[in-house]
Amino acid sequence: MVGITLNRYILIACHSRYSQIYKPKFITLQLLFVWAVSFLLLLPPILGIWGEMGLDEATFSCTILKKEGRSIKKTLFVIGFLLPCLVIIVSYTCIYITVLHQKKKIRNHDNFQIGASAAGKGSSAGGSYMTTTCTRKAREDNRLTVMMVTIFLCFLVCFLPLMLANVVDDERNTRVPWLHIIASVMAWASSVINPIIYAASNRNYRVAYYKIFALLKFWGEPLSPMPSRNYHQSKNSKELSGVIRSTPLFHAVQKNSINQMCQTYSV
Repeated sequence: MVGITLNRYILIACHSRYSQIYKPKFITLQLLFVWAVSFLLLLPPILGIWGEMGLDEATFSCTILKKEGRSIKKTLFVIGFLLPCLVIIVSYTCIYITVLHQKKKIRNHDNFQIGASAAGKGSSAGGSYMTTTCTRKAREDNRLTVMMVTIFLCFLVCFLPLMLANVVDDERNTRVPWLHIIASVMAWASSVINPIIYAASNRNYRVAYYKIFALLKFWGEPLSPMPSRNYHQSKNSKELSGVIRSTPLFHAVQKNSINQMCQTYSV
């Protein structure tokens, strides 16, 4: 999740470097790094150096237990929860500030053009256009805000109970077993919830899921390509052609403006 957040931050705030950072070979290295760090953090308890892996009979779960009065569990939750929370908050705050700044620049530019047009063609048409444009941009800002808040709140709801249950409650003397079980289920549920959130909030994810399902053998007949909002039907064929306005997640961005890239968040 932190990787996706950083990807969104670089795409919006540092778009000129996006194509350099997210090349196929660098993406592979980033994925390997994420998995390597996760595995290395679990090595101390696996090897019995700092805590140990074992069965917690109270919750009937395999978890990290204390060994000689020491356990790495609290450290893992600081690295695996508090640090990602900080990165996500800072990244999305910077993204939102960048988007607002860009929207303000675009609005000022539009107002200048509308003023010049209104001077020659009448103010009523210019005022109507400005109202429609501002309404559309406000709607896009709301979508962006809702998506960011939803992602972060779901992250907190899924992982905060697990951190509290394992840090506050003692590993060897679990006083509230059912709390650990519920917290673990919620943490695992995040893997299911996140794809749903991204698909509901992002057109690019919906298109990607659509293509995956269309290629599945058990899905039946291949599905027809998903038409975009701007499409036309050829008179000589049944194919639909159009341009999907969202930006691929790990696709090189070269000549797109920030305003176009911000549309990735649009529904």
